Amino acid sequence: MNADEYWARRSREREAEWFKKSQQTIEKELAVEYERSLQRLTQKVEALYGRFATENGLTMAEAVKLISGPEYKAWRMDVEDYVKQIGKTGDKGLLRELNTLSMRSRISRLDKLRGETLMELDKLGRKVDSSMTKFLSDAYTDTKRQTLGDLAKQGISSLATEVSPEHVKDVLKTPWSGKNYSERIWKNTTKLADTIQTEIVNGVHRGSSVQSMTKRVQERMGVGRSDSERLVRTEMNYVNNTAALDSMREAKMKYFRFIATIDRRTSAICREHDGNLYELDEAAVGDNVPPLHARCRSTIAASLEGPEKVTNTSKVKEENAKGSQVKRSVSTVTVKTDPVTTDMIRGQMQNIDLQNAAPKDIIDLGKMVVEKHNIVDIIGDKEALAEVFSEYREIGSAIPKTMWSERSNPVNKKLLQGAFDVYPSAWLDYVKKDNRKFFTPKVKRGFFVPGATKDGKYYYDKLPGDLKADYLTIAMNGERKTTAFHEIGHMVEHYNKDALRISHKWIKERTEGEDFVRLMDLFPGYNYGHTEMTKADNFISPYIGKETAGSEVLSMGLESLFEPQIGQEQKIINGKVVYKKITDDEEYLHLIVGLILKA
Repeated sequence: MNADEYWARRSREREAEWFKKSQQTIEKELAVEYERSLQRLTQKVEALYGRFATENGLTMAEAVKLISGPEYKAWRMDVEDYVKQIGKTGDKGLLRELNTLSMRSRISRLDKLRGETLMELDKLGRKVDSSMTKFLSDAYTDTKRQTLGDLAKQGISSLATEVSPEHVKDVLKTPWSGKNYSERIWKNTTKLADTIQTEIVNGVHRGSSVQSMTKRVQERMGVGRSDSERLVRTEMNYVNNTAALDSMREAKMKYFRFIATIDRRTSAICREHDGNLYELDEAAVGDNVPPLHARCRSTIAASLEGPEKVTNTSKVKEENAKGSQVKRSVSTVTVKTDPVTTDMIRGQMQNIDLQNAAPKDIIDLGKMVVEKHNIVDIIGDKEALAEVFSEYREIGSAIPKTMWSERSNPVNKKLLQGAFDVYPSAWLDYVKKDNRKFFTPKVKRGFFVPGATKDGKYYYDKLPGDLKADYLTIAMNGERKTTAFHEIGHMVEHYNKDALRISHKWIKERTEGEDFVRLMDLFPGYNYGHTEMTKADNFISPYIGKETAGSEVLSMGLESLFEPQIGQEQKIINGKVVYKKITDDEEYLHLIVGLILKA
């Protein structure tokens, strides 16, 4: 085994070792901390309901009733003491909010719970920050020492013998992706605090049950835990590869090789770099040094290869265009045929005529985007998804005030705007060009109708002509965040008949030879009607195959992509619901992403 092969093997081993350590140590630790915080928050919600609620839930009159006397004074002292303890270590935004709350002479019971939520999540944020600092510091120190040792075994010596704690701090503070890990922790914590507070306040306003409230808090904490896990793995990859780079520089090395972990989960961009040789002086994290994306598992290793072997980016692109292909080994540079680039995706978009396109055309387009941008790791991250899609078409539109009809529900209006903020601008343009207004009433079960009605879509035929022609209705209950993302999908298919045609054809292809079944038989007690039929296939939800003049393909896919929650209810086994996410059906994920680009 030559030196390059040895260093490559050791680099892969270190990545695998620290991945395992992450799972067995800090990820378990953070899971425990999130669970403890969840239990405490749940207890606070239950206490609020248990003390002040009636059988029908907490009324608004009770919710906004002001606390005075000894009860409030004692709580205020607790907050003031806590504020003092935060000092300079906590998040400034949370600190300001706590200070504001502590200075008020009177406070509502909802504000009291808000303050307690802020305190709990600030404690959680500081624990996550502290744990990650120690873990990442250990990862950097260990990787650097091992890398220097491996180089020494091959006769490459370094003057460095110890790892400077100050240098480790500098590495951790570096905002290599725009923010350092600590800033991202507090960004995530603040976002989590805001989300949970919104869920609590909305739940009180709706008079939700304590079970419903605690379930929503649990779901949001689960998202927060997932965010922290993603951050740990990404930052671990960053410090390990930075440690390797620093070791090579201290040993006066000139070249390094990019090494991807090759399996079915490997991203397209890491496959593109795998095996390539680069000059150490041109090393750039996020460009030719991992991580190249969230949860990146790629690594780097020292190399003794000469300048004739160094990868030239422009040359790679040129050769790819000609279709050249070089066999990969540890001692040769691999040039992949046709790596997925943004220009290739844009070209593919232009080549697709939606009027004549087949489902496979849209699926292939979506697959390119999913692989190029590692969409699997950002499911549910609306901002990240919008950023990706904005590379290919205009994203985000504000609904003009003049487009809202009178008596539209204000909560529903906000939810719809939230969806249009991350959807293609062309989707709102459909409505603008049609000179229609939005009507969004509050109902028990959401629906879309090309007209204005609050009595249900089945009464559409009875509408007067002006209500049919001048309005669109997206009705929602104001509670489910998925509904806005879902019903806009129906609106898009109403206007874009080619998108609807593709959805119908895909369903037909997927379910050929299958029999229709009643949704009420698949999900007894779910209030499905006798006439609601579907072909269940192996969809993440049997509702996707529902028999309808429209389709549930795009609508179910959009909500599963942007607002996945805990997943779709696929089946019931032994009385327990089995949940599936859009990542469990790659073809469906690719189809939805492709439709977002072309519909």
